[in-house]
Amino acid sequence: MNLNELRVKFEPLFETLFSSVFIEIAIILIVIILVVINIQRFRKYRIKVSLIDLLYIAGVNLMVRRTRTLVTIIGMSIGIASIVFLVSIGYGMQDLVISEATRLEELKQVQVSTQAGSKLRLNDTVLADLKKIPNVQKTLPVVAIVGDMSYKQSNAAIPVYGVTTDYLKESAIQPVYGKLFESNETYYEVKQAENLTEENETKNTESANLLENPVEVSEGEEFIELDTENTDGEKIDVDEINLPNTALKEIVMNRSAIEIIGLPFDDAVGENVSLAFTVTSQHLNREGIKVVSLPENFTIVGVLSDNSEPAIYTPFFNLRTLGVVNFTEVRIITDDQNNVQRIREQVEAQGYLTTSVQDTVAEIEQLFSSVRIGLGLIGAFGLAIASLGMFNTLTVSLLERTKEIGLMKTIGMKSAEVRLLFLIESLLMGFLGGVSGLLLGYLGGKLISLILTSYSISKGGNVISVSSIPFTFVFLVIALSVMVGYLTGLFPARRATKISALNALRYE
Repeated sequence: MNLNELRVKFEPLFETLFSSVFIEIAIILIVIILVVINIQRFRKYRIKVSLIDLLYIAGVNLMVRRTRTLVTIIGMSIGIASIVFLVSIGYGMQDLVISEATRLEELKQVQVSTQAGSKLRLNDTVLADLKKIPNVQKTLPVVAIVGDMSYKQSNAAIPVYGVTTDYLKESAIQPVYGKLFESNETYYEVKQAENLTEENETKNTESANLLENPVEVSEGEEFIELDTENTDGEKIDVDEINLPNTALKEIVMNRSAIEIIGLPFDDAVGENVSLAFTVTSQHLNREGIKVVSLPENFTIVGVLSDNSEPAIYTPFFNLRTLGVVNFTEVRIITDDQNNVQRIREQVEAQGYLTTSVQDTVAEIEQLFSSVRIGLGLIGAFGLAIASLGMFNTLTVSLLERTKEIGLMKTIGMKSAEVRLLFLIESLLMGFLGGVSGLLLGYLGGKLISLILTSYSISKGGNVISVSSIPFTFVFLVIALSVMVGYLTGLFPARRATKISALNALRYE
């Protein structure tokens, strides 16, 4: 087994071991194990002093030296607050990025496509089969082609997407001006015109036979068949036809597409542009054929603010009238995001490729998991310094209370009870430092969010929250504080049990 095979085999294990969730669970489990071990130990020694009395004595001892106790707790809280603040920023940034990159509805969607070079196709049969999969609510086809658009003196070749209205809504495509076109039709059946001359009828029938799903040809529509050659010298039949009268000649465009042809963005709705579609053989299920629609006037009914790649959306039905039988992609809408993985496995088992926004979310979570660990380690340095301060406080307190320890042992307190008393004091300081640090780190994160939100609103933006503390992380912080308190108090507590009562009473 070579190095690459070992890396592939153990990579999931390393990702799990070094994930923030695993570390959180490990710390909580360590605290639980320590608590169980100490409970069993104290039962063994049959401690006679009640826990309430020990808590009372520990509280009195801390209040007697309140200045030192307060300074120790503040140091502890600052160390915890640094961890809480930095990690909460990590969680907040993760939530912010995910909310910007995805929507809740998109987590329930699966995109299905074919592999490069595959003989599999996405067509009506596949669409019906996908709809039969349990927990699938909708299957929405998409066809991507090239459109030649012209407006006044401007001409451009722009990607055109044949989609339904449901697809646009499920994709959260919402115009800033205008509206979406209303068309959810996905099927088109040929209807030969009755009043065609014999010559035109024969021509249209021959052309329709070139396509798996024939197209509708009405009287008076032009039909021109040209022969061209591709780059390999092979002939390609180019059929030029008009869209039928039943076509819905409306489009939705994004900002990039509008700017290419020089239309004013604010006044584009209602304008007419000339548009011709080019459908290649991969969508026609027939090699050596290309269908080009003759230029038609389309009305812009909606404008999108998207300024990335130019895009035009037209009713899916329009492209079906050109003989499209194979789709570029199918979007599956599930009833619950928890069913996405199972549905993807079923689709991939048939040889298709699937993608989901959940992949992006997983990558983002993995990235920010590493970021949170890094931020937590930075904050851990402050906690380590605070732990040394607590250790010093308990050690000095032990030396100052040597006579007191001797007196307690003289009146009958066992060494295990003395040990427990010192541990309770350290646990109290650790717990109070953890709670106050948690509150301080939370307020620090919210203060940063408030500053960024104020700036964003002043610039016309929205509320920005860069701080988030999951409920499980609260338990982790408290558990970590208690564990630090226990570990720092362990050595002084053991030293207290080894002090001789006689020597303690003589100690000056």
